[in-house]
Amino acid sequence: MNNPQKNILILSWFFPPSTMPAAQRTYAFAKYFNRFGYRPTIVSRKWDEYQNLKDYYKPSETQNIDYLFCRHYDAYLLPYNPKLRDRLANKKGIINTLIRKTLSTIDLLILPLYIKISPYYPLYFFSNELLKKSHFDAIIATGNPFELFKLAKILSKKHNIPYILDYRDDWSTSQLNFNKNITDYFKIFYFRILEKSWSSNCLFFTSVTPFYTSKINKIINRKGIVIYNGYFNFKAKLEVKDFTFIYSGKIYPQQNLNILFEALLLFKSTISNNIKLFFIGNDDDLSIKYSIINTSLKENIFLLKRLNSKEIHQAYCSAFGFLLFSYGEIKGILTTKIFEYLFYKKPILLCPSDNDIMQEMLIKTRTGYYANNVKDCYNHLVFLYSKFIKMEPAIEPNLDKINQYSRKNQIYNFSKALNEYL
Repeated sequence: MNNPQKNILILSWFFPPSTMPAAQRTYAFAKYFNRFGYRPTIVSRKWDEYQNLKDYYKPSETQNIDYLFCRHYDAYLLPYNPKLRDRLANKKGIINTLIRKTLSTIDLLILPLYIKISPYYPLYFFSNELLKKSHFDAIIATGNPFELFKLAKILSKKHNIPYILDYRDDWSTSQLNFNKNITDYFKIFYFRILEKSWSSNCLFFTSVTPFYTSKINKIINRKGIVIYNGYFNFKAKLEVKDFTFIYSGKIYPQQNLNILFEALLLFKSTISNNIKLFFIGNDDDLSIKYSIINTSLKENIFLLKRLNSKEIHQAYCSAFGFLLFSYGEIKGILTTKIFEYLFYKKPILLCPSDNDIMQEMLIKTRTGYYANNVKDCYNHLVFLYSKFIKMEPAIEPNLDKINQYSRKNQIYNFSKALNEYL
């Protein structure tokens, strides 16, 4: 006799049609949990579009709550109306910036005591009403925004339902947006207090790499499970016409593009001008534009706006390969895009290498090449170009290893962890 299906409530700020990686993780919860004994109900913000930062703070076009009843999940998408702090995000000027930072600081200090000031309060209010009417066996809050962890803890205590925290990335231990100044040191100190408090009663937590999971465990002293981001399986018609490489997503200050650019200049002068690099979602990145302007790479490097899912799939299908860059001295980052790249089984060039988890992934799956200097990067480009000209495979991917990282398999792993507690 089959065990009855259990219901889980998932709080997330991101859900399709948002194109943020966080939205894809939540959609994986929605799509696959049902196959492993759990019926998910998503409570999230309504997204009309997300092409750039300005769209993040746009109020919803309609004020109704969208209810989606699907084969594998239910979803309630709540209208978003930005508070003053967020309305100022798209306004320029020193005064607007100072007001917004002041309001952000006030929100940060008051939120632990008074959640009604939070822009995420509508998710709490709606979820609270939903829990009064419907039975749920567990709550999952996915961050960031990490304020959702606070909402999950309150709901858990109020309705006597266990909660799980899905970190994706780390929070108070993150080094990506950390500058060594007094403000950031204070934030870390304060965030760590909140993190310990909001996670104190969770069943367990999940994160996206072993390194992150270990760091978080040391802070909150709760059991951690690694749930990689993974990739979705779908039909893909691969048509490579040009020697092109794609990088999708934000470029961080810690990432060094100079080695690749110098190798590209050498490749152009000795082998061929027939090479193009596309940076998707970086059309307003001034640091890349400056690098291009000051070299002869204008006809080889293209900065594109953020694309929707269909457009980026088409771009990936037509590309010869993909690009990755390490995050300087920061270790343990396994970017979401590496899993998207794995699905297409095309060569990945990691330059410079992180000498860590991304390099290990390329070796394990046999999907790419890595370099830490101009000579090695240049040699890889020459080799890959020869494969392109001869129309020969540039990699011999380990399909068994790649399949382990499908979104479906990762949700299966999540379900196994839930089975131990529920």
